[in-house]
Amino acid sequence: MVGVRRLLVAGQSLLAISVLLLTRVPAGGDFATDLLPALLLAGVAGGMAAPAAQIGALSGVTHSMTGLASGLVETMREIGGAVGVAAVSTVLVSRAGVNAFHAAFWVIFVVAALGALTAAIGFPRRTTQEIEPEPTPSKVSIVTETDVRTG
Repeated sequence: MVGVRRLLVAGQSLLAISVLLLTRVPAGGDFATDLLPALLLAGVAGGMAAPAAQIGALSGVTHSMTGLASGLVETMREIGGAVGVAAVSTVLVSRAGVNAFHAAFWVIFVVAALGALTAAIGFPRRTTQEIEPEPTPSKVSIVTETDVRTG
């Protein structure tokens, strides 16, 4: 079993590497040689990290709290995405030309590297899922005498 921690660290590291490649794209860069490798790497990174983050966030949550936890994870993902777009947009607007994109990619690189570091430190090496005990069947009958007579 690979584990959430390894997938998150690998995914965030691959994202950082892909963005690092994008910081080096020249103004007249070629799609196939300059952009495509970084974009493919970013796709693999997202495919590794996104499901692992969801699994890591929901592991250890009792069955009765799964819906609430899932909603909170998705809400935080949306807020994080909005804040990330705002931060990168601010960097893009504050500069001009190709340098603006390079600076924005450096911001994304730092955030991805911090994400890999946080996953390496914050997630335990092995997670155990807390299992909610099944309710024990009651020995008391809920059928009343009137139910028996009418039924």
